[in-house]
Amino acid sequence: MQYRNSVFVVTEERSCPLYSVGDEVRAKDLILSVTRGRPVCLSMLEKLMPLLSTESSAHARGRRKDRVECGGCEGLIRLESKKDGAFTTLQMRLMAVAERQAQLYKSDNGFAVLRQLPAFAELQDELLYSFCTIGQVQRFQPGERVVNRGEVADRIFIMLTGRVVLSEQDQHDEEETVVELAPGELIGEMGLVADTVYAFDCYCLEPASLLTMPVEQVKAFLSQHPALHIFFYSQLAKRLEKLSLSRMEAASGFSASLREMMVVELCQLINTSRKSGRVTLVLDDDTKGELLFNGGELIGARHGRESGKEAFYSLLGRNDGTFTFVSGLSEEEKGLPLVGGFMGLIMEGMQQIDESHAAKKRRMRPMLGRSR
Repeated sequence: MQYRNSVFVVTEERSCPLYSVGDEVRAKDLILSVTRGRPVCLSMLEKLMPLLSTESSAHARGRRKDRVECGGCEGLIRLESKKDGAFTTLQMRLMAVAERQAQLYKSDNGFAVLRQLPAFAELQDELLYSFCTIGQVQRFQPGERVVNRGEVADRIFIMLTGRVVLSEQDQHDEEETVVELAPGELIGEMGLVADTVYAFDCYCLEPASLLTMPVEQVKAFLSQHPALHIFFYSQLAKRLEKLSLSRMEAASGFSASLREMMVVELCQLINTSRKSGRVTLVLDDDTKGELLFNGGELIGARHGRESGKEAFYSLLGRNDGTFTFVSGLSEEEKGLPLVGGFMGLIMEGMQQIDESHAAKKRRMRPMLGRSR
């Protein structure tokens, strides 16, 4: 038998974001296909390639060549070649799934709590579990601070149990808004789209547990799983509605610093509240920008010499300068076409911001090396 025409079965799995015990990889003339429509992992492919052209006579030399271990990411899997090339039985699959489910619920990483929440209901078990392994569960006592206003937003928290509140003050520090979080809600998610600080104090009213995750690791995970990008967008919109919608409803226009409410927050607030109006931005680099919204949808964007999508993307991650929102549009402006679907624009803009930050870090590494 040649391994290039065989079936490999996942016999062991530890926090792999793609595969589970019982999954099968079929090799046929150097073409790989995976059961249940799962993608082919490049790290796994690299491990399998040396084996796919190996003859089974390798066993005669006393060496096991039919087992492969892949640990090219945050997880690990072990695969074993099946002699008959057949698929595993339904009973084996059911046993593997039951065992895996029991392991998930026993793990102390927040999975069991999040699995029961409606907000996470549409996420598959394996995806949710892999996401939870990014962080760790932290427990807080009554009165203990989770974050302080002004701290660097380098962590994201997901509320699991207990009672936790956010305390936010307006731009004149004259009025305080206190919001109690429900299980499954997020803290610090704006760190995903810009380098920023927490704009609020967060503290516990009762003993509480939260899943704590580093922002950079969450970004890397989301870049591989678009479904979670959409989930985080919906959670962000809900938080903005709770914290800031009352300001927009109270007046036809308002101004604030972008350090208090970044462009991405402002745009999502306008979209959530279905407002029509004009946002004028004056940035610290002496450039100006303008965004037009009709019923919460973006119909115009300008930043310096750029316009349309490019202008929107260049403004999206800004947190320097000031903005003014004025309600209402002219009849001519109301007839302008959409720049694009709002969710798609946000997703693309977030990806460009991530790529820009990554490129900046790569440029800095040689400079840091020379400074040493």
